Amino acid sequence: MELPALIKVLCCFGLILALNRLRVHLSLCLFVGAVAVAFWMGQSPIQITHSLVASLSSVETLQLVAIICLILIVSQLMKASGQLDRIVSSFVAIVQDASTVSVVMPALIGLLPMPGGALFSAPMVETAVAGCSLSQDRKTAVN
Repeated sequence: MELPALIKVLCCFGLILALNRLRVHLSLCLFVGAVAVAFWMGQSPIQITHSLVASLSSVETLQLVAIICLILIVSQLMKASGQLDRIVSSFVAIVQDASTVSVVMPALIGLLPMPGGALFSAPMVETAVAGCSLSQDRKTAVN
C-alpha cells in the first residue's frame, strides 16, 4: 500500500523539524528534507542531481539571489547614512508609540509585492525597539 503524498511530505517536514531541533544548520535541514521528499516520491539520484543543477542555474534563482543581495545592500546603506533612523523617528513622531511602529512598519512593507521584505524591515524593527528590552526571538516575531 502506497502512502499518500501528503503523509510523505508531512513526515519529511517532521524530519526537518527534528534536525533543526538537534541544532543542525537550517539550510542543511531544508536540503535533507528536500532530498528525502524527492527520494520518497520515486526520483533517482540522477534526477535529483539534475533538478538541483537546473534550479541553481535557472535565471529566476539567480535573479532572486541578486534581488536579495541588493535589498541587503540598500538596507545597510540606509542604516549607514542615517536614513533608516530618520524614517523610524518620523514614523514614531506620527504614531507616538514605538511598539506600534515596530509592528506597523513590517506590516506595511509586507504589503509591497517584493521578495525579501522581512530582510528589509528587520533593521527598522531593530531601530524602533532600540529602547525596549526585547530578545532577538521577540524582535523576530514582531517582524
